[in-house]
Amino acid sequence: MADELYADPRLVAVYDAWNGGRWDVEHYVSVARTLGARRVVDVGCGTGTLAMELSEQADHVTALDPAAGMLHAARAKAGAEAVTWVQGTAADLPESAFDLAVMTGHVAQVFVTDEQWAATLGQLARVLVTGGVLAFETRNPAAQAWRRWTPEDSRAETVIAGQRVESWHEVTEVRDGTVSFTTHHLLGAGPAEHVESRSTLAFRDLPMLERTLEVAGFSVESVQGDWDGSPFTEASPEIIVMARRV
Repeated sequence: MADELYADPRLVAVYDAWNGGRWDVEHYVSVARTLGARRVVDVGCGTGTLAMELSEQADHVTALDPAAGMLHAARAKAGAEAVTWVQGTAADLPESAFDLAVMTGHVAQVFVTDEQWAATLGQLARVLVTGGVLAFETRNPAAQAWRRWTPEDSRAETVIAGQRVESWHEVTEVRDGTVSFTTHHLLGAGPAEHVESRSTLAFRDLPMLERTLEVAGFSVESVQGDWDGSPFTEASPEIIVMARRV
């Protein structure tokens, strides 16, 4: 998991600027609407983009994140009082409290070890009612998205509070189903301040996801390969899962 990105207020602002209009938000809002979910938990909520949208249709939305910096930014947004913000992990949630749990923004990949992933799935099964749904996505390892995480292909610029920000990725290691990379940020102009954040993500294929979900007490109901609703294939960029607690 990235370190400075979730602690430095300047980088939290960069994260919020890049993720304010994510393409996955519409998908998960649609899932909640289709299921008629009234009690929803957003696991790894970041700065709260999805949780705020979900609060407009669900009776109770809990937004969970271990990073105080992310939650501070989320709570400062207009309408944030409609969401219950919790700093912590799934282990801190009450039992059988939710109809739907979502993990967006590739949060499923920050659980790097198999033990971390299994423990998280077990906790999510605990907090969902019987028949409740877990919805999440992860990058398809066969698509090798990290090959595009180069300074040339990933460089982007934005302006936050009048300050220019330039960012790019650089992969440092690919090993045993994980990818480690550094995100570089240049803040301001002439001379710009260089800030780095380091991350490691796990890439799990569909058979492994299905096995671990089954062990945790879930039954996979659907798998999509992209945000347009297309079915999953080996060439799909995403693995977008809906699984039901049985």
